[in-house]
Amino acid sequence: MYTNATVLPIPVAAPLETLSYPERPPSISDDQLTTLAKQGFTKGLARALNANCESFPVRFWIIDNSGSMNKPDGHRIIETLKKDDVNIVDCTRWEEIKECVNYHAGLAALLFLPTIFKFLNNPGARVGGQQL
Repeated sequence: MYTNATVLPIPVAAPLETLSYPERPPSISDDQLTTLAKQGFTKGLARALNANCESFPVRFWIIDNSGSMNKPDGHRIIETLKKDDVNIVDCTRWEEIKECVNYHAGLAALLFLPTIFKFLNNPGARVGGQQL
């Protein structure tokens, strides 16, 4: 028996069924198709993405926030002023993953996809916790 034990609370996320998410429409809307088309999606690919959302109703992302993410061997895609042209620029792995997560967060919002982002390592209370 441990008489000097300290009990620390462990934060536990709410069960998925108790979290509130906007209800997904039964099919992809014209506005959603237009937005995805501007990003380069064909109508068929956009509809396939929507069907995939039915098969996988919740998305989970584990984001590596370890020290190795400061290595400068990442790449970002930067649009140019020319239509359908981009540049690939060097960056840190962290900058690369930030751009990727921001894109997928926007995609999740556009398609009403419940998506949970968690850091691999706890960033500390100052940042706001491990889950986004």
